[in-house]
Amino acid sequence: MGEKEEKTLVIGSGPHQFVTCADWHDAALMNVIDYDNIVVNLASLNADVLIANDRTRLYQLRSKMARFVASGGSLFILGAPLLPTTVNKGHDNWEWCPLDVQPVAEEGDTVERNTGEFKKLLDRLDRWSFHYVVQEMSSELTRAYGLPAPQIRTSFTSFAANRYGGVLAGCVTFDSASDGWANLPGYIALLPRIPDLDPDFAVKLVLEDLLGRDQATVSFPPWLNALQMPVVAPIDSKILAIRKQIEVLEAEMVEQTSRKTEYERFKGLLYVSSFELEKLVADCLKQLGGEVKPARYSQEEFVLEHQGKVLLAECKGVNKSIALTHLRQLADYLLRYEEDEGSAGKGILFGNAWRELPPEERDTNDQPIFPENVRKRALQLDIALVSTVEFFKAFCAFLEGRVDGARVLDWLTESVGIVKAESLFASEVT
Repeated sequence: MGEKEEKTLVIGSGPHQFVTCADWHDAALMNVIDYDNIVVNLASLNADVLIANDRTRLYQLRSKMARFVASGGSLFILGAPLLPTTVNKGHDNWEWCPLDVQPVAEEGDTVERNTGEFKKLLDRLDRWSFHYVVQEMSSELTRAYGLPAPQIRTSFTSFAANRYGGVLAGCVTFDSASDGWANLPGYIALLPRIPDLDPDFAVKLVLEDLLGRDQATVSFPPWLNALQMPVVAPIDSKILAIRKQIEVLEAEMVEQTSRKTEYERFKGLLYVSSFELEKLVADCLKQLGGEVKPARYSQEEFVLEHQGKVLLAECKGVNKSIALTHLRQLADYLLRYEEDEGSAGKGILFGNAWRELPPEERDTNDQPIFPENVRKRALQLDIALVSTVEFFKAFCAFLEGRVDGARVLDWLTESVGIVKAESLFASEVT
């Protein structure tokens, strides 16, 4: 069998051969993720179209575009200057894009070609009215890749530039820090809006370069689209009804996806370290009903207050066992607390040990989360040792409604030494 032919979607331009064409309204309702390539004519997203497509619809499209790129899709944008938000209900013509792209409004006629991509289009580029600056990824794109923003790096390769290096055309690719800056799937090409070149014709040139096939020029007079056919009227009504159903389902899907994303971020308890781990543990404790306050006795991560008790918390994410060094840091903070308050304090050490391994492969004889010397010393110092694996189990039980948040906090604050979730589940809410 031959190779499968790639599917290409064109948004904001048409008709074109060998591709599917859609306007902005239909694109927001379509499953754009099912395509291999998407070509966007941004010149068609004018003020009238922006007003007709509210901000929610544009954000829905941005989420879909993020999933499209993260799944290995190639996005080609024939750009346009930034439209003033004052005439568009407060939103602009780039809000649908999964990258924060800034078209810098400047004019010139110097063009330096750096590569041979999109030759048919860029051969006509002899004058320009803006150049591109890529500022950052959207939160939708980082979620689609399933990685925190600091672990994703963007690379912007120039196809064509002005005399002082402003990118007129180029591509953005992505790398992940999780494996030595390995390439991530997905590709976004930013192409120029060429003055005096019809935008639909520019799309035609891009498609010919992209597909390697000539596009016949098809031109329909304006009156043809306005011509009414009685047999089509009930079909249009049916299409309208289906669109409304899709909009309701899309809104529900966006809501459910948002809920899923909010819950799944807590999986980071089993992988992240440093500040990310500290923030995630603190967020969980707040949801459980605990009062979390900034460090105030020394360099502890934060202070947890629950039923009149004050507990100093320390969070460690490491690729090996928790060590006495980590425990000693918390012990020093507790001594400072006793000096300041005149009474002994209690500490909690949250340990995400062996964080590169699946939870079921941790806490073995060869790879303990809290070694025996750490356990014994914690008992002497009145410190609770909480593996994030155990904490994750407890927090999931709380989210499922199987155990009360106050009970989880009691479990944490009343324990000394290694804390196991089994003791908590013995008092699950039924």
